[in-house]
Amino acid sequence: MESNNFTPNNTDGKKDNPPKAGRFSPDPENSQQLQQEETSLNSLDPKYIYRDFSHIQPSHSTNNEQLEPAPRTLPAKLNSMLSDSSLSDIITWLPHGRSWRILDRDRFTHEVLPKYFEHSNFNSFVRLVNAWGFRRVPHGIDVDSHYHELFLRGMP
Repeated sequence: MESNNFTPNNTDGKKDNPPKAGRFSPDPENSQQLQQEETSLNSLDPKYIYRDFSHIQPSHSTNNEQLEPAPRTLPAKLNSMLSDSSLSDIITWLPHGRSWRILDRDRFTHEVLPKYFEHSNFNSFVRLVNAWGFRRVPHGIDVDSHYHELFLRGMP
């Protein structure tokens, strides 16, 4: 018997491609708005526009399998740092909750990095943040803060 790689509405004979795995799946109705906002992000406009993913619910796995605990990733470590009220004078969320800023680089390097990472090299931390897709805000009211569209306060 031939395996069925087609949906009932698929009449062109092509295999269905499942959606790419990801933490969030933006609503297709908002794709035009997202493209416009991305264009604004890439322009030289001095004002940053943050895309709002706060209303999108995370997708949940339907498997009943036991999953191994995931290693602590940078977003999880950042969330822990930013949630720790004793570190609020070193690293903190900005009031709007879309980006965060390191307030005291020396204390961050000597007190926070060794606690959450296995090093105290600030440049390595910055490379790691960049590798995860965080962007530094170069100007404006949020200057020198870092943001990622999917990393929001209150949404681990």
